Amino acid sequence: MNKVLKSFLLLLIGLLGSNVSRATHIMGGDLYYQYISEDRYRITLQYFLDCENGDPGAINSDLDGNFGFFNAKTNQLITSQVITRTGPIKVTQLNYECVIGNPNACVDKYAYSFEIDLDPGTDGIVVSFQRCCRNHTIDNLVNPNSTGMTIFTTIPPDNIVNSSPVFKELPPNFLCNDAPLVFDHSAVDPDGDSLSYELYVPYLGASAGAPKPSVPSKPPYGLVQYLAPYHVANMMGGTQLLKIDSKTGLLTCLPNKLGQYVVGIKVNEYRDGVKIGETLRDYQFNVLQCQKVVQAKMVLPQFLCANRPLIFSSNGSKADTFEWSFHNPGVYDLDTVAANTQLMFTKPGTYTIRLKVRDEGCADSIIQVITVGALDSLFADFSVNPTIICTGDSVNIQRTGSSAIHWWWDMGDGTAPKKNEEITSYTFQKAGTYTIQLSMTDSMVCHSPDEQQQVVEVYDSVTYQPILRIDAPDSCYPGKLVLAQADTNLPNWTWNVQTVDDLEQKQPVVNHQFDQGDYRVQITMDLSSLHCADSEPIDTTIFVEKTGISEMRFDLVNIFTPNGDGINECFDAGEYNTSCVRIRYWIYNRWGECLFNSEEDGNCWDGRNKVTGEFYPPGVYFGVYELRDRDETVTMKSSNSITLLR
Repeated sequence: MNKVLKSFLLLLIGLLGSNVSRATHIMGGDLYYQYISEDRYRITLQYFLDCENGDPGAINSDLDGNFGFFNAKTNQLITSQVITRTGPIKVTQLNYECVIGNPNACVDKYAYSFEIDLDPGTDGIVVSFQRCCRNHTIDNLVNPNSTGMTIFTTIPPDNIVNSSPVFKELPPNFLCNDAPLVFDHSAVDPDGDSLSYELYVPYLGASAGAPKPSVPSKPPYGLVQYLAPYHVANMMGGTQLLKIDSKTGLLTCLPNKLGQYVVGIKVNEYRDGVKIGETLRDYQFNVLQCQKVVQAKMVLPQFLCANRPLIFSSNGSKADTFEWSFHNPGVYDLDTVAANTQLMFTKPGTYTIRLKVRDEGCADSIIQVITVGALDSLFADFSVNPTIICTGDSVNIQRTGSSAIHWWWDMGDGTAPKKNEEITSYTFQKAGTYTIQLSMTDSMVCHSPDEQQQVVEVYDSVTYQPILRIDAPDSCYPGKLVLAQADTNLPNWTWNVQTVDDLEQKQPVVNHQFDQGDYRVQITMDLSSLHCADSEPIDTTIFVEKTGISEMRFDLVNIFTPNGDGINECFDAGEYNTSCVRIRYWIYNRWGECLFNSEEDGNCWDGRNKVTGEFYPPGVYFGVYELRDRDETVTMKSSNSITLLR
């Protein structure tokens, strides 16, 4: 064979070997440890492979398994081992009676079992095994043909002498579609420790590029990614979801779709109330279409409210005989052979329902547990503070009533109801009256729904400002002012005018005669009865220059010269006579004789005797004056001396 052909064949063999080693064939596994003596342990891995669809080359490549041992706290590698497997053993566990045709998913179990000296020290040791890849036909994982598996267990520190719990039974090699699975998935513990059970998300391991690492990667390990809508609480779908009883390990489900599903079952180990370990089982359930001679079927709710009737139906099972059993220890026991029956449980509690059917010598049974809850009422109470606000402000909201699975807030402003939101405050942007409503329902407990309402009033913000108008309508009385509050729509306002009595009142006009001086004028408002109202009150000072004619002064001349020169020929007080006031005066000589009367003799005295027409001799004369307002009220009197010259 020439060198080129030989090299090509070697390359082809290498490529084929690589593809075989990463072919999809693994179906799961579980890993245990057994304490033998001080620092001596037996490690056992149960390894499940697909003997129908798995590639024989890939299965053969797992003749040897690679194990890693890591410090449980630092995650650092301590040692590794390569172990040769034993097996296979066909998994023939059946979960059904009288199956016609008996479909088989073909699951082989191999075992890697060996003893090893290990010192857990004070940190403990993680024992790990990794392999890729899973079947590409798996329905509940993302990219299953590139998804590997990590199975591990943790040996506790050397102050805890322990062997791990071991699952009692191999899982069934297939599940029947539309047939209930009731499987005892419990474990036994060599040390008599307490056990509890749960489902878990399996761990990733290895990869399509490195499907069989010579040494497993160190912890911690990632989780497989479930394909929506599957998750840890819904691993397979079905009429009844996959569940495991935390106390008994009873695994139940009612699948309704053919396919392959990866699940995780975990048993937790407790000693004196403290968790000291756990055992994991990563497994692929194959749901197949089965034909049974007779099949027990019933579809019941997992939760039922007391005092509500429920029909227990055999769901169309073709059988000769039916045996129902309804049991709650110390509370309720009933057996009946009717195909269908209607019952009403009056007391809350957990009831075990069993249906057994028979036909042609074959029997099938199904067990389901339902919980009956007590009737109660929800209280959708909540508080709103404050209940009167301005636009743009927020109210504080606090739920004070019951807890519920579902609740809805309707804020009353036309926005969509808000479901399951914890609303602690809310802002209203427009004025109006809003009814906030909280509605509650709870389908998981026997609560009747409830709703409550609170009303919130929202007002626009308004600023009120008075308008002060000051008028002096009478020119004769300049101190007499009219103060007017021009905006008659202003609410609840009062005057306060300094030094003026009885003006703290709500009147639109103040008409008052003021004395000369400064006056403080205030218009204030009481807005306590209004919402979102603000004010800008008036507070100003007005000055009154002259209060009236009583303050007028007489600046009369006291010398006049009637000498014919045309200057100052007549004594005249007429310039003080106006529309507002009138002056009256008299002229007297030194003997008190009245020489001139302005009311009778005219406004001007020319110095002559009004009888003879002769001039009075030069000398000093006397004037007396009287000022009257237009109402003829004497408001002021005065006098002076007048010198007459010729």
